[in-house]
Amino acid sequence: TSEKCTTPFTPNFVLYELSTEGAMLYEDRFGKKPERSEAERVKAEHTSLEHGYAILQIATMIHDTQNYKLSIFNRKNPIQINAGSGTQTFVPDFRYSSVKEPDNEMYIEYETGSCNYNDLCSKINKMFYCTNVVQIIVPSKDCLKDYIAQVDKYVSDKQKKNPDILKNKKIKIDPVETTKPVE
Repeated sequence: TSEKCTTPFTPNFVLYELSTEGAMLYEDRFGKKPERSEAERVKAEHTSLEHGYAILQIATMIHDTQNYKLSIFNRKNPIQINAGSGTQTFVPDFRYSSVKEPDNEMYIEYETGSCNYNDLCSKINKMFYCTNVVQIIVPSKDCLKDYIAQVDKYVSDKQKKNPDILKNKKIKIDPVETTKPVE
């Protein structure tokens, strides 16, 4: 079977995976079930193929294998957050750490442009439980404007309740075309 997928890097690529009949033929021929396809793993881990494949592509851009450990398949290892309203989980799109300081993890979220304000606020709040630097990558400079407006509203809303609540905290938003390797 095939399915079209679009990311900021590859506007129209086609993913192929075995159909049910193809999997049965494979099992009959080789005596074992076929491996899970990359597309199946991406679907299980991310909200959509477009989201997951953009993350895979960004990971190849930002990953410095000599100095950093990077994980983009984090659903089986979520971060437990003890928030005031009980325990929540945070599943970052990118989870990375320095080889020299493996306990000092950092996180990046990739947003496709479809995240509403309340969901974005929830993600930022969860990230701030884990780190003082929230990093978000968006698919384009056009999308960047919308996210900057949402983050500005988030900051304003938070500071109305407590002017110092975001002290020593930082939110960084980059369009994918300016994304550079992790520093």
